[in-house]
Amino acid sequence: MDIEILVYDNQLGYYDLLREELRMGYVFTLHPSYTDDSPVKHDAVIFFLNDGIELIDLAKLYDEKLPFILASTKITGDGLLKRENLFTVNLNLTKDALVKEFKKILDGIANQLILSENAL
Repeated sequence: MDIEILVYDNQLGYYDLLREELRMGYVFTLHPSYTDDSPVKHDAVIFFLNDGIELIDLAKLYDEKLPFILASTKITGDGLLKRENLFTVNLNLTKDALVKEFKKILDGIANQLILSENAL
């Protein structure tokens, strides 16, 4: 079962990294190709925050029912509300460390989705 992930990345570099490094089990869809009318259902959202103006888009995409990964160079974890479906990633990590961090989070989300499906 592939996990559908909606990715918001205006600079495309992280989107490309995810698609190259985490191919198995995940399908990444770039946000600009997504519309509210789109039939694409996503299981999680990864939001790369590069600029303060993007907070408007973040507010539009955030759904507390879906796993949401917020990634930014300004994240330290301090002051963020701790929510069950909210994950943060510090983009100051090395490429290898970023890939490991995203894989760890996405594998956890995938496991939760599988458990939820089996419970039905």
